[in-house]
Amino acid sequence: MRYHGNPAAHTSAQLSGMMGVVAVGAVQAAGAARQVMIFQGYADALSQAQAYAYEVAAVAEVAVARVSELEAEVARLKAACRQRQEVIDNFRKVAA
Repeated sequence: MRYHGNPAAHTSAQLSGMMGVVAVGAVQAAGAARQVMIFQGYADALSQAQAYAYEVAAVAEVAVARVSELEAEVARLKAACRQRQEVIDNFRKVAA
């Protein structure tokens, strides 16, 4: 479009086109900012999940150690029960 001899109309048309470009850029920038916020949210959630996983792993290590201690105690108690039963059986043989 030609604006015969009217520089103000020509400048206004150019400015209008530039404003459209700026508006599109602003929308794209807002979309990019929104994506950054979403990705930051994912990064925060991942960081929290990793921290929780480390805590759970520490609890699991303590639990495994405690189970091992309890298994050893059960083995000692079973041995003591067998020994006592042997004594009881020997007493019964002598009494019979």
